[in-house]
Amino acid sequence: MRHRMATSLLYGAAVYHALGEEALAIVWGMIEICVVGSSGTWTILAVGDSLTAGGFGSVPYGAFLSEILGVKVEITGIWGEQTRSMLQRLQSGHPAWFPDPPRVVLVLGGTNDLRSVPLEVTVANLKAMHELAAQTSLVGVLALPKFLNPQVGSHQKRESLNLRLAELVESYSFPSFFVNLSAVPSSYLYDGLHFTSEGYLEFARLVATELTRLLPWPPARVDG
Repeated sequence: MRHRMATSLLYGAAVYHALGEEALAIVWGMIEICVVGSSGTWTILAVGDSLTAGGFGSVPYGAFLSEILGVKVEITGIWGEQTRSMLQRLQSGHPAWFPDPPRVVLVLGGTNDLRSVPLEVTVANLKAMHELAAQTSLVGVLALPKFLNPQVGSHQKRESLNLRLAELVESYSFPSFFVNLSAVPSSYLYDGLHFTSEGYLEFARLVATELTRLLPWPPARVDG
């Protein structure tokens, strides 16, 4: 498990140095990091952008979540992805949905929308993802964490999006929960946007706290 994950991360870093950031975003679209916890337990699907993918020496939060909870976590993050593309991935049916749907779907998106995509469009895309995932799974709505790089976008817009996400969760009739990742200190940022492994560990701890509160624990084993 650790070897496969480490190989994928190192491959991403190598492509970045060889081809540049735009090429890396494409390559990450072809990489799925599968972190397997206790075999026979249910699965969590983590959907997102670079904050879900990890890389460049940082372990993804999904890897820590797998270790904390002892379940399988499918990490499907693409560097630079906006919510429109993320929604299209879910609509087309990601392989992680088959043969069995995940018990939990975690959605962390919108950071790459901040500079150029209207807030209402981002909210609509994320809402559509939540509703799609809710057809089969418990939905985790993850707020955008803090950033320091001014090129990412407006802090006010990030805060507005997070407020809207919290309001959406309150309005949903399907099972869902909100995770406030803005609680993770910006001291864990290594480039003004992305987090160190320690920062992603904090992501995982926040998600795990909500899941252990909402679901029967330990997770039920699946026959097979």
